Amino acid sequence: MTRTRVVVTALAVWLATLGGGWVWGAWGRWDSEARLRDADVRAALAAARASLLAARVDLFEINFGKASADIERAKSALGAAAALLERSGTPDATAAVREAMTRAGEAQRLAGGMDQAAGARVADALAALATAGAAAQKKSR
Repeated sequence: MTRTRVVVTALAVWLATLGGGWVWGAWGRWDSEARLRDADVRAALAAARASLLAARVDLFEINFGKASADIERAKSALGAAAALLERSGTPDATAAVREAMTRAGEAQRLAGGMDQAAGARVADALAALATAGAAAQKKSR
């Protein structure tokens, strides 16, 4: 009976040590993952904003082909940001990013038709993007 008690005690101590080590190792992990996700969202939003601003300059220079390519890059970054925001549970920011994607798509369609109104749609997309950035920032605080 004594030998069984020693084995059971050793097993219990080993399991407690293993569980304690896991808790200690994972203590700050969730906060770090949330901060990494927030940084990824900010990076995607910044890339989208940069591409939309480049498209706006291209539209002023009447370079519709390059503007369309810039808008396509912006839509790609907006899609990545929307996916990240959706996973993090921020419906307001996700809706604003999707609105920016819609406006960017309209701008791209207008740029394909060589219509100067594409600049106004890019401005609308930038405004929606600013709303998304504010909503994402508010959630992370």
